[in-house]
Amino acid sequence: MKKTLVSLILFLFVFLVSCVETTLTTENITTTYQTTKEGETTVNIENCQLNETTVSSTETINAKDLWNNSEACSNLKLENDMITRIDTKTDGELVSGVFYINVFKELVPSWNILINDKSNITILISVGNNLGFSKFYIMSSWSESYKASFNSQEDDFAKVNIDTIVTKLDDIDRFKVKIVFRGRETSETYLRSISITTKPLNDVFNNDVSFLIEKELAVPPHQQMSIPLIGGKICSPTSLQMLLNYNGHYFTPEEVASNVYDKGAGIYGNWSFNTSFAGGFSDLYSRVEYVNTLETLSYYIQNDIAVAMSIKTTDKNDLVGSIVAYSSGHLIVLIGFKKIDDTWYAIVNDPAEYEDSAVRREYLLTELLNAFSGYTYVVSTNPL
Repeated sequence: MKKTLVSLILFLFVFLVSCVETTLTTENITTTYQTTKEGETTVNIENCQLNETTVSSTETINAKDLWNNSEACSNLKLENDMITRIDTKTDGELVSGVFYINVFKELVPSWNILINDKSNITILISVGNNLGFSKFYIMSSWSESYKASFNSQEDDFAKVNIDTIVTKLDDIDRFKVKIVFRGRETSETYLRSISITTKPLNDVFNNDVSFLIEKELAVPPHQQMSIPLIGGKICSPTSLQMLLNYNGHYFTPEEVASNVYDKGAGIYGNWSFNTSFAGGFSDLYSRVEYVNTLETLSYYIQNDIAVAMSIKTTDKNDLVGSIVAYSSGHLIVLIGFKKIDDTWYAIVNDPAEYEDSAVRREYLLTELLNAFSGYTYVVSTNPL
């Protein structure tokens, strides 16, 4: 009897030590990796490098650059310029070094990740100043069929509003990234890049029209309002659908909506989720980008890149030609510029219509810029 009891205790001890324990909360992510048995090669190699880096206010950090500024990369490897797991039976975790950036009041991340239906990635961001860092805020639990944000995250440094980190201090000038790879043994997860865009602390829009040229891109128009049940809620996925179709990936608005739905916030308009869905195709590059100069918008149009713009109005006369006021925010697609009698107009596809033929609009540029929040979706067949 005593011998049996001792054997049982030893069995339980070995089981507890060798199993993988993973806890996910909005407070932290704790991962204990599987202990290797005698004679096996450990899967927890840490061969990334720590090189603190300064980045622009909007920056796409490709996998190689992220790898070269990381303080920990357990069970991960850099393969074909992408980060993936070594042992798919075990979780992987990357913790970046510090990325320095100009002081900002808002930060929105996005990511380009190739996944299958067995994969899951959790994206976390920490912000800080010369006194320290915030906790890691969970910005997404991301998989092919389930995507969720985590609201109600807050500390002395900042708070999270769905897809946006809003700072509480005027000297936040750095951030770190944590990425947790999970999934079944058959999962395929490849991180291509992480993008960060920030709204500067003292933000002024530069509306110099000298950069503009008359040009219109052939972006197929699509309306949202006639779609049953969700038509009034899907300006974001409908705008993204137009960008995807323009870049050779053909979806209906309903299909895009189902793929970007944020089950945490219960919305279709999570900026990070929309752009990151586009970044899940191996031939596309995408990101959320905060734009505070007309030169940037002109640059994209001149280079055949249509962009979705986030706008907000309190009265439909704020944007003459719109059918309603966009008091809760709205997404449209900028497809070009046109000059009439020395006055510049923005050519857009506005999905707030019931017929595709009515989607193309010409809005007075000054009115559109007054309504513009600064946030855009950029999708391209070339690296950003």
